Amino acid sequence: MQAEKVADHITQWLKDYHQTSHTKGFVVGVSGGIDSAVVSTLCARTGLPVLVMEMPIRQSANEIRRSHAHINWLKSTFPNVRAGEVNLTEVFETFQAT
Repeated sequence: MQAEKVADHITQWLKDYHQTSHTKGFVVGVSGGIDSAVVSTLCARTGLPVLVMEMPIRQSANEIRRSHAHINWLKSTFPNVRAGEVNLTEVFETFQAT
């Protein structure tokens, strides 16, 4: 597999999508897993504004550490990346109780 070519193709597709969607950038939830790490990195490679959000719901300390590490790496590597956090555990538990 030619990983760099695939990544370049997806990055270009994201740029093209952005132009036709008339959005201001991308918002990606970062969980500490590989899926969100790949998606957020591909979005960051576009050079367009990217907001990565940590939205934990009963996450383990290890998952939170991984998401923080990835978010910090993104912000230090790509100047177009900003980050935010909203802990959704209480909201989820309220919803679950209802």
